[in-house]
Parts: sequence; structure tokens; C-alpha cells
Amino acid sequence: MTDALHWDFIVCANQQRDVLRRLAEEQSEWAWGETGGDARRGRRTSQVCCSTHRPEGWNHPVTIVARRWIEEGRRDGAWRYSFLATRIEPGAVPKSLLERHRYPSAIWMLYGTKQGRENHYKTPLCDFGLHHPPSCRLGVNQALYAIATAAVNVAMVMRYRVVAREERGIAFWRLRDRYFRIAGRVAETARRLTVRLSGANVDALRQVLWRKAFAAAGRL
Repeated sequence: MTDALHWDFIVCANQQRDVLRRLAEEQSEWAWGETGGDARRGRRTSQVCCSTHRPEGWNHPVTIVARRWIEEGRRDGAWRYSFLATRIEPGAVPKSLLERHRYPSAIWMLYGTKQGRENHYKTPLCDFGLHHPPSCRLGVNQALYAIATAAVNVAMVMRYRVVAREERGIAFWRLRDRYFRIAGRVAETARRLTVRLSGANVDALRQVLWRKAFAAAGRL
């Protein structure tokens, strides 16, 4: 379907790793461009290159952007590979990005940016069960996702502005378990708000975390 619609895309192609690795190994050494090592990923050297490939059942070829690297402690020539498939032409890549990097590296950077943004959605999608809409009725799903959006915004404030520093960025399910699932009662008078929490079956660590969080929320 994607082939027929002529969409622009960047997708991981590692499911075709065996075929694409053979294609990559056929490339001349001059076709590979150095991108340097990456200590964070444990790579002492890395290279990228482009080729074309027509997936089985497709009418037109796509651009395959390959990356190969050697990990720290591995011998020379012990390459590992990863592959992207794309229909984005060099003219569609931001000019400033192409000026700083070659086309293959630019495609990997665009893919990394897309992947990074997707990662921001993974936690709420998984922890709130939002991957699959619960109803075939649009209105029901719209209401659910509107409530979920509000919950995500509240949770984000809690995760990064309210909880203790060592708890920053915790998963939503952990936030719910440690900070919300405590029986309590709120009493409000004209000048004072009192929150009384259950002390039974609440361990000392959770009590300390909750008090710190409540104090931080009061300072926002």
C-alpha cells in the first residue's frame, strides 16, 4: 500500500537484515562515510552509506541507509549493522542539516528525532492502556482520550515538579502506586486545608515521599 501511495517515510528495515546485510557488504569501501565513535553506545567506530533495494512485492525501489559499527573491544572488521528504508530525497531534507552532515547521516538524525518524540508517548500509551481505543464509537473514544490527555498533563507535573528529585520521571503506574493509592480524607475550613492519610499498611518510605511531594505541590 505504501508503495502505491508514494508516501515519504523513514522506517526501520532490520526485519530484512539478512538481505540488506548482503547488499551492504557488496558496497565498496569508498561508499562508506565515517561518522566517528560513540562512547555512550560503546562504539569505537561507525560508518554510513546508501544503496537502493526493491522490497519483494513492491513496484519501485527505496533508498536503504545502512549504518555499521564496531563495538569497543571487538576486532577490526567485526561489523554490526542496522538499516533504514526511506523515500525522502535529499531535496526534501532541511538544507541546514545537509550542509552540516551528509545525506545518510541526516536521514539517521531525522529518524532518531522521530523515534525520540515517539518515546515521549510510550509511557502514557502503555501505562494508561491507550494503544487500543475501547469503543467503536468515535464520541466515546474522544471523551476517553480527552480525559487521558488531562491525566497525562497532571502526571507530567507530578513526575517532574512535585515528586522527590530521585523519583523524577518515574513511570505512571509507579506514580499511581506510590502517591495516589493511599487512603485519605480532605477537610477544608475557611483558612485551612487538612489532608489526613491512612497510617495503617503504609510503609515509612511512602509516607516520607508523599509528605515531600505534598509540600512541593504547595509551593507551585
